Amino acid sequence: MIAGCAAKASGGPAPAGATPATAATASAPPASRPTTEEGCKACNGLWGLHGLSPTPSCNCRTTDGGKRCRDGAECQGLCIAAEEPERDVVEAGPPPRGHFLGRCSETTAVFGCYRSIDRGAAARGPVPLTEPPAQLCAD
Repeated sequence: MIAGCAAKASGGPAPAGATPATAATASAPPASRPTTEEGCKACNGLWGLHGLSPTPSCNCRTTDGGKRCRDGAECQGLCIAAEEPERDVVEAGPPPRGHFLGRCSETTAVFGCYRSIDRGAAARGPVPLTEPPAQLCAD
């Protein structure tokens, strides 16, 4: 586990076999990842040990990494908010309501601690902007 992350936001360990994206939430659609180093090259991926897994695997790079997002569905990987995320205020409030903004991840799986903006967040409409997305930790 990464220093500063005492527990997963889900309240316990991820289910066996879960990938960081599925362990964190339903933030990203399930994707079939290449199972060989050669296949990993096809997605410009990073082949090696990722997280706590003792088995080499592929972490594919996304083509939209760094793009601004307000919904996980806008990204090939995850929509990651900063520690103090940007806010798009659409209703002045109080409390102000709107959408948290993030950036699409550089890879399809993200390890460590981060704030993920869920898939479907924009469709659910404006939310109170007083509490940023929960911090998640994926090993």
